[in-house]
Amino acid sequence: MEENKKDKLKGWILVGAAIVFMVGYFLYTYVFLKDAPPENWNFGTTPFVPGSSNQAVENYDKKQPPMQTVKIDTLKK
Repeated sequence: MEENKKDKLKGWILVGAAIVFMVGYFLYTYVFLKDAPPENWNFGTTPFVPGSSNQAVENYDKKQPPMQTVKIDTLKK
Protein backbone atom coordinates (compact mmCIF):
# COMPACT_ATOMS: atom_id res chain seq x y z
CA MET A 1 0.00 0.00 0.00
CA GLU A 2 2.85 2.34 0.84
CA GLU A 3 4.46 1.71 -2.58
CA ASN A 4 1.20 2.62 -4.36
CA LYS A 5 1.14 6.02 -2.59
CA LYS A 6 4.74 6.69 -3.63
CA ASP A 7 3.91 5.87 -7.27
CA LYS A 8 0.92 8.22 -7.16
CA LEU A 9 3.06 10.98 -5.68
CA LYS A 10 5.71 10.48 -8.39
CA GLY A 11 3.01 10.65 -11.06
CA TRP A 12 1.55 13.89 -9.67
CA ILE A 13 5.03 15.41 -9.37
CA LEU A 14 5.64 14.56 -13.03
CA VAL A 15 2.31 16.10 -14.06
CA GLY A 16 3.04 19.23 -12.00
CA ALA A 17 6.53 19.55 -13.46
CA ALA A 18 5.11 19.30 -17.00
CA ILE A 19 2.52 22.00 -16.25
CA VAL A 20 5.14 24.31 -14.71
CA PHE A 21 7.42 23.77 -17.73
CA MET A 22 4.65 24.56 -20.24
CA VAL A 23 3.47 27.66 -18.39
CA GLY A 24 7.07 28.87 -18.04
CA TYR A 25 7.77 28.27 -21.72
CA PHE A 26 4.64 30.13 -22.82
CA LEU A 27 5.40 33.05 -20.50
CA TYR A 28 8.94 33.22 -21.88
CA THR A 29 7.72 33.32 -25.48
CA TYR A 30 5.02 35.88 -24.61
CA VAL A 31 7.40 38.24 -22.78
CA PHE A 32 10.63 37.96 -24.77
CA LEU A 33 9.57 37.02 -28.29
CA LYS A 34 7.40 39.81 -29.65
CA ASP A 35 5.50 39.89 -32.94
CA ALA A 36 7.43 40.97 -36.00
CA PRO A 37 6.46 44.34 -37.46
CA PRO A 38 4.15 44.18 -40.48
CA GLU A 39 5.88 44.03 -43.84
CA ASN A 40 5.41 46.85 -46.33
CA TRP A 41 4.76 45.13 -49.64
CA ASN A 42 4.70 48.05 -52.06
CA PHE A 43 4.99 46.91 -55.65
CA GLY A 44 4.08 50.32 -57.03
CA THR A 45 1.77 50.68 -59.99
CA THR A 46 3.30 47.90 -62.10
CA PRO A 47 0.40 46.08 -63.75
CA PHE A 48 0.40 42.30 -63.61
CA VAL A 49 0.18 41.21 -67.22
CA PRO A 50 1.84 37.87 -67.96
CA GLY A 51 4.36 37.98 -70.77
CA SER A 52 4.70 41.77 -70.81
CA SER A 53 7.73 42.08 -68.54
CA ASN A 54 11.06 43.49 -69.62
CA GLN A 55 12.64 40.11 -68.90
CA ALA A 56 10.49 38.24 -71.44
CA VAL A 57 12.41 35.55 -73.30
CA GLU A 58 11.01 36.16 -76.78
CA ASN A 59 10.55 39.48 -78.51
CA TYR A 60 7.43 39.54 -80.63
CA ASP A 61 4.86 41.98 -81.89
CA LYS A 62 2.46 42.70 -79.01
CA LYS A 63 -0.45 43.26 -81.42
CA GLN A 64 0.00 39.84 -83.09
CA PRO A 65 1.40 37.32 -80.59
CA PRO A 66 2.71 33.99 -81.93
CA MET A 67 0.36 31.03 -82.23
CA GLN A 68 0.49 28.41 -79.51
CA THR A 69 2.14 25.25 -80.74
CA VAL A 70 1.58 21.72 -79.47
CA LYS A 71 3.94 18.89 -80.31
CA ILE A 72 2.20 15.95 -81.99
CA ASP A 73 4.13 13.48 -79.84
CA THR A 74 2.35 14.74 -76.72
CA LEU A 75 -1.09 14.17 -78.29
CA LYS A 76 -0.51 10.48 -79.09
CA LYS A 77 -0.84 8.61 -75.81
